[in-house]
Amino acid sequence: MKAKKKLFIVLAYFMAFSMFLASCAQTPVASQESKGAVTQTESQASSQETQQAQASQSTTDEVPGLPEQASLKTNLNEMFVNFAASATDFQGEVIDFINAKPIGDMPDLEVKDPEVYSKEQIDKAKRSMRDYKRQVSVQIINNAKEFYCYKLLTKEQQGIYDAYYLLAQDPTTQENIVSFQTSKDINSEEIMPELMMPMLALVYDHPELWWMNPWNGTAEVGWGVGEQKNGKTTLYAGFTQTYANFEKDVAAFNKSVSEFLQGIDKNAGEEKIALAVHDKLIDWVTYDDEVLQKGMVDFAHTAFGPIVANSRGTAHTCVCDGYSQGYAYLCQQLGVTALVVLGPVSNAGADGNLGLHAWNIVRINDRWYEVDSTWDDLTYLPDAVKNTWDKNTNGYEYYLEMVNDNIYMDRLYHYMYCITTKEIANYQPPSSLYYTSRDGRVRFCVIGGSQRWRMHEKAGSGNGFEDDYTVLLPVADGSLVSGGTTSQDDDRDDDDDDEIWDGGGGDIMDLIKGSDYKQIAGTYYVSKFNQYDQATLEQYYGKDYYKQLSMFELKANGSGTIYENGSTLNFNYIFDGQYLYLYSDNGGMLFLMYSGGNFLMSDYYGNVYTFSKLK
Repeated sequence: MKAKKKLFIVLAYFMAFSMFLASCAQTPVASQESKGAVTQTESQASSQETQQAQASQSTTDEVPGLPEQASLKTNLNEMFVNFAASATDFQGEVIDFINAKPIGDMPDLEVKDPEVYSKEQIDKAKRSMRDYKRQVSVQIINNAKEFYCYKLLTKEQQGIYDAYYLLAQDPTTQENIVSFQTSKDINSEEIMPELMMPMLALVYDHPELWWMNPWNGTAEVGWGVGEQKNGKTTLYAGFTQTYANFEKDVAAFNKSVSEFLQGIDKNAGEEKIALAVHDKLIDWVTYDDEVLQKGMVDFAHTAFGPIVANSRGTAHTCVCDGYSQGYAYLCQQLGVTALVVLGPVSNAGADGNLGLHAWNIVRINDRWYEVDSTWDDLTYLPDAVKNTWDKNTNGYEYYLEMVNDNIYMDRLYHYMYCITTKEIANYQPPSSLYYTSRDGRVRFCVIGGSQRWRMHEKAGSGNGFEDDYTVLLPVADGSLVSGGTTSQDDDRDDDDDDEIWDGGGGDIMDLIKGSDYKQIAGTYYVSKFNQYDQATLEQYYGKDYYKQLSMFELKANGSGTIYENGSTLNFNYIFDGQYLYLYSDNGGMLFLMYSGGNFLMSDYYGNVYTFSKLK
């Protein structure tokens, strides 16, 4: 009778399933220190007296059968999701394997004022423009359907942009000179922003022109001031430092781009294209720590770094602005518009900034989304944990378990993929990014909170022309949910699970199309319960025992019903490939984990229930 009574106790907690869903709000997430590191959450355990009281309520009926729902007075916050090890259960050191987010830390841009040309210099420039013939034969490729930054410029700035584009076609000689006019006072502070704003617009519209990037480390552009007439000044632009390996590098760039784009379906739709480029890019690229630490001017700051190599020849290596320009260019070639965003970032709550950063904003189906492929590139973690960590480190087995969980890691690789501007500005990891160990003893998150600003939003963080550029960029107001639908929920709190990312799980992407859940539709029953397997339950409850327990039905349209002891409760749900989120009409929420075709639910005491589809 004692063993049977114990089984009744744990089943009683399970039987509160529908009551909790009907009566409780969404579970809050355990707090996390904002270190950008693995942080152990505090235990959420209730007092021993509360547990005893609950157990007493759950076992008052000694007669075989199930307890009445009315006798269960347990709160969802105590039962689900946030169970964690107490201080005595897990005393290992916090392993700081993400001690800082990669920033990029672009070098200060020192642009020389235009040189005032003499009459002889002006005449020479004019002769050069008249006599120059392009000697290079390599093809510079950009198949973008639009050049968004060009449209942000004034008409006069567009003329400067056009001149720069013409200049860019041959960086191998100083004889290649272009001219343009400006109405700005060349002796005022306005002149350099007027010259550099079109340069930044050109670089971010045309990442394939990496030698025009001020941080490229090879070619260098200079300006000369010519005649002033009718309120306008003629300026000349040319290369003060030329690009010796231009043709060889462009050929290597085109070849590598072709290799990258192989296997990506250009007709797959903007959402799948943007995701495929993101995933392949972070698989290709390695972050350039040397450029970060030394503040080097290098190809790592350009699209050439991720697509080919940095200036030292290390393949597919760059810093944040390289990631962002590479992502923008590769998306362009497949018909998707992605722009580069610049600004300072810091850990949440930290004093000062970690440095300047670059990321993207991408347009998918006429909605804008923030994307940070640099911070999403945590693909080094599995090898780092498995190959370099001390196996005797306290808690090592939990981190090893985490990096071997492909579904969780896939979610981690997309934690800054397609979110809103408001969310990325003051980022806090949602509950879906907290990892719960299989034994239910620990729960932690490897992602810390962060803050970021666009360049114009934080005084003194950049130059005037960078401010002028970023102030014109669009704001992202959409967030991808369940593989394609969008929501515009700007009031989400930090723990909100409304924003759900399916992580690009291949078949899951095909499975989740709007509210079409045909492949998971059906009725689910309890097939396993911790150490009590189906045979054990049948011993007590008979062959059809599951008909007495909670069952739930999932319909293909995103709605469902819980069946329990003759009672029913309707709900709506979202399935993201890892979790099944159930929402009742009065605001209650519950979620189950998906694994191998089954759904798993854990309660406060670490009991795990496996729901299998009824054949």
